[in-house]
Amino acid sequence: MAKKKPLNQNASLPPTLVLSTFLLEQKRDFVVKKLKEFGLVRKEYFDKKLGHKKRDFKLKKFLGKRYRLTTAPLNDAEVVELFDTIQTLVALKGEKSNEFQAQTFLETDVKSNKRNSGFSLINLFLFLTSIGGVAGAGYYGFTIYESNLEGALTLGSLALIYFFLSLGLIRIHQLIKRAL
Repeated sequence: MAKKKPLNQNASLPPTLVLSTFLLEQKRDFVVKKLKEFGLVRKEYFDKKLGHKKRDFKLKKFLGKRYRLTTAPLNDAEVVELFDTIQTLVALKGEKSNEFQAQTFLETDVKSNKRNSGFSLINLFLFLTSIGGVAGAGYYGFTIYESNLEGALTLGSLALIYFFLSLGLIRIHQLIKRAL
């Protein structure tokens, strides 16, 4: 038997109603995108009681709550009004401001790429000394483990503690560097 083609959910509705809701959704997306572009956002924190999902809140404070940057909730009249206002502003500014915005966006993108590189000499020094400490303590512990087992175990555990503390310091330094 042949399968029936599934009908769209909105097939029974009048076309003007479907088109108007579609256009309103598109206007809402456009307005939200422009508000985020202008920096008119607020932090919304993750709260499981409100039905939020962790995957929607990707940003995290250092040792803090998850959050996301969202615009204020808008009703349909506000969306239409803001859409018209933004269209007027874009028409008044013209293409020259778009070139300027693209240029500043590229400059900030280049700056952020430079700032986000994780390499620094302090991190390299900490990592190399921690590896050297573990290797040296392991070698010395191996040479004395037959005669002094307790000393070898103590030395090995101290070397591992130093290694993990160094890795923690490297991570903290990266987070501080990223925050600045």
